[in-house]
Amino acid sequence: PRFSKTLLHTELNRSLYPYSVRTPARALLPEDRMKIQLVLNGTVIRTLSLQTDKELILERNFASLLIAFKDYPSSRLIDEVKRFGEPIPIALRVSTAEQLREGIPNLNQRYSHFCYWIEADPETDDSRSSLPPVSLLEHVPNNTPILSFREPSFFSSEKGKPVAEAASEKNIPFIDVNEALILDSNLGETLFKQELEKFAIRAQQQKHPVAIVIADEQSLQWLREKLATFKKGGLYLIHPPNINL
Repeated sequence: PRFSKTLLHTELNRSLYPYSVRTPARALLPEDRMKIQLVLNGTVIRTLSLQTDKELILERNFASLLIAFKDYPSSRLIDEVKRFGEPIPIALRVSTAEQLREGIPNLNQRYSHFCYWIEADPETDDSRSSLPPVSLLEHVPNNTPILSFREPSFFSSEKGKPVAEAASEKNIPFIDVNEALILDSNLGETLFKQELEKFAIRAQQQKHPVAIVIADEQSLQWLREKLATFKKGGLYLIHPPNINL
């Protein structure tokens, strides 16, 4: 159980102190119980008895989130991501060799979980399903993850093998986002939060969903509001899955 008797006692003491209510407590071992008395003017007015029920363990519902930036993120927005306190990678959307060389090395100084969302020419390919040509992989820093919207089986195909081999030479992992939900503030608050609810339900069904939030101040605010509720219900964020090449 994640509930803390000690933290509850501390919070009660802090909240009731301005009203001259004291909260002496006694821990009872090995029963793993705590008794807290509420004392006003020397008189016990309430007694709280807390005992852990070890069968009531919150089930963890695994899911993964990524936060994508269309442009180079400001320090303030990176700090907003840090405030989540979760292993949420930042996906930097890039399309040129120069952006690949300069993007993440500069950002790594401010945040430890970065990856690339490499977008193809929108006139020739679908940026969601595309992967970088081998010539572009040469400019990706070693060990830097790349989002893959392809089926994992693609990398064993004739077209995908050269990409997989080039990535392996530089220890570049591909993050599997083939079935990822993509959310941005253009959806509007109601639809954005409804889609997040579906994301949480899939986690409860043990389907390990993945969602990509296109970052701006509004989308990060909506995400923060919903994420706090989801975590109370057992949502547990982990790093998104890599594709085994």
